[in-house]
Amino acid sequence: MRIAPLAFVLDSRDTSHRVTVRDVCRITHHHDEAYLGALAVLLAIQCPVWPPPLPPPFSFLADALPDSCVRDRLIAFSELPANESLSSVVARFGSSGYVVETVPLAILLAARLTSETFERVLAELVSLADDADTIGSIAGQIAGAHLGYSQLPQHLLEMPAVQWVVPFAEAVAGKLAPSNTKP
Repeated sequence: MRIAPLAFVLDSRDTSHRVTVRDVCRITHHHDEAYLGALAVLLAIQCPVWPPPLPPPFSFLADALPDSCVRDRLIAFSELPANESLSSVVARFGSSGYVVETVPLAILLAARLTSETFERVLAELVSLADDADTIGSIAGQIAGAHLGYSQLPQHLLEMPAVQWVVPFAEAVAGKLAPSNTKP
């Protein structure tokens, strides 16, 4: 869940930057699958060929990873029908906190999150998933990076529980962004 900001400062093709991703993952996860899941999230955020709501680039992401369970699951997700229901995907592949279940599902959800569908898709996730907070967080980070600040549902950004985060997020984004435009 903590890898998304690094997508704006690391080059996923650079071996030393991949080591940084692995080191960040090892703070809490000492397994190669966790590293590869984080790398898949970083790649999904950086993916130049995927502006949601186009289908997620599962094959593109899988091709960028070495042989692993995460890669295998991304390949399996690339074969899903575009209109497969979230409940069907969760029943078939699971929705626990295990990275092999979490990351592909989060990427799928990110493609379904638009300013019009944001609340409905996340509400459906909460009703279905075992680890909805992690999956929703990762999906929201990926979708937010592709949608941009202006496309996020404004009424959600104005909620009291979120209000304290907005100025902090804007300050951090301002440091990452090369221009003076609002994130």
